Amino acid sequence: MSHTRPPRVVHLTSVHAADDTRILHKECRSLADAGYDVTMIAQAPLVSVERAGVRVVVLRRPASRWRRVTETTWAVLRAAWREDAALYHLHDPELLPVGLILKLRGARVVYDVHEDWPAAVDARDWIPVPARAVARRGVAALELCAARLLDAVVAVTPEIAARFPPDKVALVQNFPLGDERTVERAPADHQPIVAYIGDLTEIRGARTMVEAMGRLPIGVAARLVIAGTFSPLVDPAAGAGCSEPPPAPADLQLVAKDNGEVSLSWSGGGARRTFTLEAGTTPGAADARVVELGAEMSYRVTQVKAGTYYVRVRATNACGTGPASNELVVVVP
Repeated sequence: MSHTRPPRVVHLTSVHAADDTRILHKECRSLADAGYDVTMIAQAPLVSVERAGVRVVVLRRPASRWRRVTETTWAVLRAAWREDAALYHLHDPELLPVGLILKLRGARVVYDVHEDWPAAVDARDWIPVPARAVARRGVAALELCAARLLDAVVAVTPEIAARFPPDKVALVQNFPLGDERTVERAPADHQPIVAYIGDLTEIRGARTMVEAMGRLPIGVAARLVIAGTFSPLVDPAAGAGCSEPPPAPADLQLVAKDNGEVSLSWSGGGARRTFTLEAGTTPGAADARVVELGAEMSYRVTQVKAGTYYVRVRATNACGTGPASNELVVVVP
């Protein structure tokens, strides 16, 4: 009796660790469960492991970003060449040349786009600001060219999918697996909680999450819980030249107040700064609720409960947070 060998698929990454959730636990495991012979080539401090039916070839971690782009990329190509698979699934734009080489060998190659890489250039503080426009165009051109030459593209969001030829792209979003979800009914008086697990960086929405919580109606006692690896939210280039925290914002005033909606504006705060609003129910904002606002010099909040609120604004730059503005008393009937 002859046995047909299952199709062999090899996932390649020079950036992600061998236990990456999307690559190993979702894509590789799903393929293995469907009967495919699956191997993953990634970086980590081990030699090789077997996880959930997936063979993992683990490469040495690079000592620097430059070595990752050069030495690790070359190591990925060598390891992939030895696998001699029918299909290769690569996960990083820096591996696109590797994919084209494997394509010339006769294999099928799929490019998995985890992020909007041209837009992500602006969040990479190691890329000089003057070079970012060229880098954005270069990454976009490389991806589009490779997409036309490779066999298929997998995109993580509809917006990213729209950048590629529709006849070659498939949408695979980062939703939890069915066995990852456990639903328990919370008590009626339980405080609402918004939870996030992942990289705590600006490009992953760390600042946006905090700002969104601050825009909840006053009186909604929701809590944000975040967990993951933290990276600075302030671009070091944005603080170039600052020697001290910014001055206090000036002329904080009420612009409009109508039917539970309050609009505020202010001025000043120096250059290259963001603002924080403090609102409390006692003078001096001793019980203040802090709202991260970004760089805008205005703020509008809706569904404000009746009461008297004491509001002030502070500016923050790469050197720290400055003094508070004048305190504004807002009475909402």
